[in-house]
Amino acid sequence: MTMPQSFLFSFGFESPEERRSNERSGTDFESSWSVRIAANSGEEAIDWGRQVAETFVRRLYQNAGMPDRSWIADGFAHWIEESEDHGEDAPSVTVGEMPNFDWALKRFA
Repeated sequence: MTMPQSFLFSFGFESPEERRSNERSGTDFESSWSVRIAANSGEEAIDWGRQVAETFVRRLYQNAGMPDRSWIADGFAHWIEESEDHGEDAPSVTVGEMPNFDWALKRFA
């Protein structure tokens, strides 16, 4: 049996304010956030990370009183960080577990 490894999954997205600004001004502002995921493989971490990003963006837009957004449908970038020098403050989860979004929901509101 493979022991889980820690992967730092990072993803881009538009905050509600960035979306309003981008639509108004034709700009392309984006934010990013990271989550450390304990998984058996990088592929498993990416698969779960996509679900975390989708849930986070939906909640972010719901909290802002805006129509739902689908991070997956919007096709934003996502990746596994190669360096261990990043993500010290990223929340840590295992596959199947959602992080506590409270800090990020306030930060990107």
